[in-house]
Amino acid sequence: MFTFSDLPPEIRALIWKFTVEPRTVKVRLTETPVGSEEIENRLVSTTPVPAPLQTCREARYLGLYKQAFSELGTERRYIWANLDIDMIFLVGACNLISFEAIAPLIKRLKIQVENEGEMWFQLQGHKIQNFINVEDICVICEDGWYNWAGDSKLSWMSWPCALENVLLFNVDEGGRAINPIELDKMFEERWYARARVLQYQRDTWPQQELADMVPYKLSKEVPIYFSAASMGSIVALYSKLKRDIYGQHDINCYIRP
Repeated sequence: MFTFSDLPPEIRALIWKFTVEPRTVKVRLTETPVGSEEIENRLVSTTPVPAPLQTCREARYLGLYKQAFSELGTERRYIWANLDIDMIFLVGACNLISFEAIAPLIKRLKIQVENEGEMWFQLQGHKIQNFINVEDICVICEDGWYNWAGDSKLSWMSWPCALENVLLFNVDEGGRAINPIELDKMFEERWYARARVLQYQRDTWPQQELADMVPYKLSKEVPIYFSAASMGSIVALYSKLKRDIYGQHDINCYIRP
C-alpha cells in the first residue's frame, strides 16, 4: 500500500509547506506579582503549537516555524511562529516598551488599546515606530473610533508602514475596520455636515427673533428637531417652534431635510 512516507522527500517537503497558513499568535508578558522583590515577567501564549510541528520530526526539521521571542521575560521561553505570515497579537500591549526587543522581528502586528484623551498617542504613539519592519498593523480600538479621528495620521505619530495597511477596528460597531485615511475623511464629512446645518440655522432664522425667543413660523411644513436642553430630550416640531415645559425656547436644534 502506497503511503505518504513513500513519496520522494522533495514532494513531502512541498506538501508540508502547503500546510502552513497565516495565524494570529497571541503574545503576552505576565506582570510581576504585587509585593514581589524580583521582576518575574514571563512570556506566555495561548495559541496552540502549529499542527505540522506536532505531527512528525520531519515537519519540524523543515523550518516551517521558528522559535521566536526568547528575548522577552526573565525566563528563557519561546513561541513557535512563522514571522513572515503570522499576525503577532501583543495582548495587553498598551505598554509597547516591554516589546522593544522583538519589535524589529514583527512584520504583521496587532494591538488592542484605548486612546481616551489621546493618552495612548501621547505616551505610546512614538513607540510604534520601533516596529521598523512591520508591513501590516491592526489596532483594536477599545473605545471606538472617535478618539482616533484626526489624530490617526499625525506627523509625529508616524506609522511604520503605509497608512493603507493600518486597520482600525471599532469594537462598538461589530469589529468594523477602516484605515486612518478613510476614518479621518469620514469624520471630516460629519463635521462639515454639522457646520452646514449650523450655517443654515444662522442664515434662515432672524437674529432678532432668536434674541427675543419669539416663535418663527415657517413658510412650509419643514420638520425641525428641537433639542430642549432643559428637558434633556428631542422634541419634534413642524409648523412653528413651541415652548418647553419651562416656557423657554432653545435655539440649539437640528434641521433635517
